[in-house]
Amino acid sequence: METSIYHTNNRRIDYIDLVKGFAILWIVWWHAGVPVFAQPYYHVPIFFFLSGMFFNKNDSFVSSSRKTIQRIGVPFLFFYIISYPYRMIVYLWDHKTLVGFRWNCILDLFKIEWRADYLYVNVPLWFLVCLFVLQLSYYFINKLPQWSIWFIAIACAVCFVFTQYIPTPLMINNALHYLTYFAIGSLVGKKLINYIETNKKRIIVILVSITVYLIATFFSNLHITNTFISNIILHIKTFSFIFFIITIFSFFDNNKPLSILRFYGNNSIVVLGLHVPVLIIFQRIGHKLYGDFGLWGAFICTLCTIITLFPIILLLNRYVPLLIGKTTKN
Repeated sequence: METSIYHTNNRRIDYIDLVKGFAILWIVWWHAGVPVFAQPYYHVPIFFFLSGMFFNKNDSFVSSSRKTIQRIGVPFLFFYIISYPYRMIVYLWDHKTLVGFRWNCILDLFKIEWRADYLYVNVPLWFLVCLFVLQLSYYFINKLPQWSIWFIAIACAVCFVFTQYIPTPLMINNALHYLTYFAIGSLVGKKLINYIETNKKRIIVILVSITVYLIATFFSNLHITNTFISNIILHIKTFSFIFFIITIFSFFDNNKPLSILRFYGNNSIVVLGLHVPVLIIFQRIGHKLYGDFGLWGAFICTLCTIITLFPIILLLNRYVPLLIGKTTKN
């Protein structure tokens, strides 16, 4: 999710920002409280796959670490710190008092728990913690033979039913799960980009992806009780969706009407860091006025949130680009 320029064969891949825009708006939609039937979980794997796709294998460890700190570590600290007083305000809003507020919640980052996708101060920031761990650790994994990386990726996919319950600091257990998407993104991502340069090949990938997805969905609907098999089927569905959505957006490279989607994709890290604080406001207002407002209410809250974030993103890009992971001002 870090802001960067995507290149392959000396060509900038514009539509990657469209994919990121699609995925980050999906995350906002997910957190808006939509019904279960409207909550397929493909948005986060998309980001880990793209992050792996553009992992620079030629950087030294010092250079790779410096970029990781600049693009992920600094934005995480920025959004995490400013979210702490906001969390106090929300608690005061809900309880009319700060009595009972857990003042040390900002230290939850260092707690060792099995729950690896939650930070009370600002929930979605768990993603940046996992990505930070993956970026640093993958430098060493990348030095292994390709067959070893494939083995590790598949093993992490198969064993997640166990590793997710192993308490670890810095959400390492969750990072092990998403290592599957990061590693395979690194191994095949650019090959996919190079392959879908013609419409004929794009159509082939789309048809194959849809076919694989439908077959995997058929088997998942059989309610298989074996957790290993059901886990593998879930990963197959997710990868087929990722290949499908990347290929679909490849038809819209440098498409001007989709500039707004590109904007949010290019600024996805800000949307990730700030959408929950903004979304909470509209959710509280909506629930107060209409109670449980369902699908349409979630859509309206999502729309209001992304509109509100637009000028905030412009201001952050102009005045504090380094704090949001950008090395230069836009």
